[in-house]
Amino acid sequence: MTSQRATLAQSSSQRPALAQSSGQRPTLAQSSGQRPALADARRRRLTLAVPSLALGGAERVVAKMANYWAERGDLVTVVTLSAETCDTYSLDSRVTRIPLNAMRDSQGPIDAIRDNLARLRALRAAIARSQPDAIISFTDRMNVLTVLACRPFAVGPVISERIDPSQYEIGRAWSWLRRRVYPGPGARGSDRTSPQSTAGHDARPADLRDSQRG
Repeated sequence: MTSQRATLAQSSSQRPALAQSSGQRPTLAQSSGQRPALADARRRRLTLAVPSLALGGAERVVAKMANYWAERGDLVTVVTLSAETCDTYSLDSRVTRIPLNAMRDSQGPIDAIRDNLARLRALRAAIARSQPDAIISFTDRMNVLTVLACRPFAVGPVISERIDPSQYEIGRAWSWLRRRVYPGPGARGSDRTSPQSTAGHDARPADLRDSQRG
């Protein structure tokens, strides 16, 4: 498939702000699939954030969701920390692709902090440029980065946990950040979490489970 996806250049490190909506959203090309395209007034701007589109369960889910929503007429953006050359899953040509090319091995703690701050700035700029009505983030560390990246914006992300946190260690610093930014009493971050399993739900703090019951 000849890709018509737009690859956006990385923005500067200056702190961006989401642009205010002004008038009608851009018109998409008519869908060639089986589902009819949505009317202009019903189209949503949806941004999905994931580390990469390499082989994996979360990555496959992101590709399927992005392609489904693009087919029905929504304006969909997929942001990855990796470069586009790492992709295993294909996206519909109507999906805007923003590869940040920010994945590299850090050489020690100081280097890791520097690299993650750079990823955070690049991710924040990419989300701002996509002007989303809704943001969905996938996988543990990416979720933490996305919540932090969205703090200046009015729209908070929905974060999807793809693991059982009680069985999978993501590191002391990342675990501390996750407790601080995931939704719940006293936290300032995501609008909602979406655990993949009952075990994943039960592994979260009790106050977080209670705050999202029902």
